[in-house]
Amino acid sequence: MRAAAIAVALCLFVSDDAAPTLLGAESDAAPSSSSPTSECQSRAHHRASRARQSASRRRRTAHRSRHTPRRPPRPVVTHAYIRMRTRWHRPPSASERRAWLANPRPPLVLRPVGSSHPVELVPSADGTFDAAALALARQAFRDHHDGSSADVNPRLLELCYRAVRQFRAPYVHLISGYRATRATSRHNQGRAMDIVLPGVPEERLANFLRQQGFVGVGTYPNSGFTHLDVRNRSYYWVDRSGPDQDSQTTPVRASEIGRNDAAARHRHEVQFADLVPGAAESDEERPDGTGTAADPVAEPPAMTGAEPEPDPDQ
Repeated sequence: MRAAAIAVALCLFVSDDAAPTLLGAESDAAPSSSSPTSECQSRAHHRASRARQSASRRRRTAHRSRHTPRRPPRPVVTHAYIRMRTRWHRPPSASERRAWLANPRPPLVLRPVGSSHPVELVPSADGTFDAAALALARQAFRDHHDGSSADVNPRLLELCYRAVRQFRAPYVHLISGYRATRATSRHNQGRAMDIVLPGVPEERLANFLRQQGFVGVGTYPNSGFTHLDVRNRSYYWVDRSGPDQDSQTTPVRASEIGRNDAAARHRHEVQFADLVPGAAESDEERPDGTGTAADPVAEPPAMTGAEPEPDPDQ
């Protein structure tokens, strides 16, 4: 009986001592059991936040792609074309300039691309050109693809000659004159020419030509020439397309048009009515829509070597 009482007392003693220990263990384990749960919740929150940000970026990108026009492709200009373009712009030698200025009436010398025969037009005393000079100009302007040509507008030559005298250029690279293309193109009408004055930057030449009034002036910085035509009302543009590319025409200097045309009217400049009313202002491309290198021809060795010469599209 006494032994049973002792055993019961020992059990009660052990349970009283172990209870705080067990309770302490439980209290110590509680924080550790809740920590992984908090970390999991935090990770889930971050993942959801990143997913929302990614979805928002995708929506913004899709919106921009729908509402932002695509950038035009960067013009691809070959090394051969760059070398040829550099030759066009190479300044004339001092001896060439002196010999040209030594003439009583320095001529308008056209060097058609694709031909080794320059054409020399002697102006009248007032800077105009007679019938014989216009006939020579028609030969220089002919389309080198099929030999076709048309009468050249006399004011077009006069404007070109003004630029020649202004910049003292002994010759002009005629990149393109007459082109047997669509009727709306002024190249087809004998009213347009693509030119390079050696040593004269395109924008400097274009700025002078714009001031003449009743002209179309376009700069082609990647193709490397300046377009000039005569028309009823001036229009100016820049086209950054390269060889063998579609046109990338952008109007420029619209605020100067009225002032330059008014000054030309005050000087009694000849104003030619457009042959095709309502045609696009810069409609000067070839009917196949290709770029300047669509139809290469051989460059005569005497002028610029034997590398292929592109046919400018503008």
